[in-house]
Amino acid sequence: MARPRQHSDEAILSAVRDLLLSEGPRGVTVAAVSERSGAPTGTIYHRFGSRADMVAELWIGAIRRLQEAALDAATHAPAGVEQVVAVALATVDFCAEHPDDARLLTLASRKELRTSEGLSAHRRAELDQLNTAIVRRLDQIAAGLDLPGTGSAKQRVAFAAVSLPYVAVRQVLSTRASMDEARAMVEVAARAVLAG
Repeated sequence: MARPRQHSDEAILSAVRDLLLSEGPRGVTVAAVSERSGAPTGTIYHRFGSRADMVAELWIGAIRRLQEAALDAATHAPAGVEQVVAVALATVDFCAEHPDDARLLTLASRKELRTSEGLSAHRRAELDQLNTAIVRRLDQIAAGLDLPGTGSAKQRVAFAAVSLPYVAVRQVLSTRASMDEARAMVEVAARAVLAG
């Protein structure tokens, strides 16, 4: 019978999260994670492979939770423009409900993580495929829209559903502005982009 793990993956990743949020990406070292989590450095390397893999796993988890909320919002909204607006608002709502995840998402980007020294091929592949489901869903929604004005429906849907809420959330986090006000502005802006 295998011995039970003394240090769970969740405890180790919680330490990574704490360090990222308090110290920034440079504060996440295997030694610091070991000290904070109580897990020996050998255990950390055995489970996660590298510092880059730990950070990427944490970031990927936050993105997946956000995308699940967005896809769920699209599924439950009336077809068409309302689905796009629902996805945009789901992003703002997710970040309001999960401020640590929101801050985590602004500390790194997929491009930065993908080029991190020590990142495994497995994590790189995960990052490469990370947006597949949400992009496919937004493309499906765009294909069913006949939008007035200029620009492709696909481009405008992506801008309204992804870019607008991302910029709004970043602004709220950097200025401590109201998430409720940001949500209202995202809705107005998304509808304006789609209306042409």
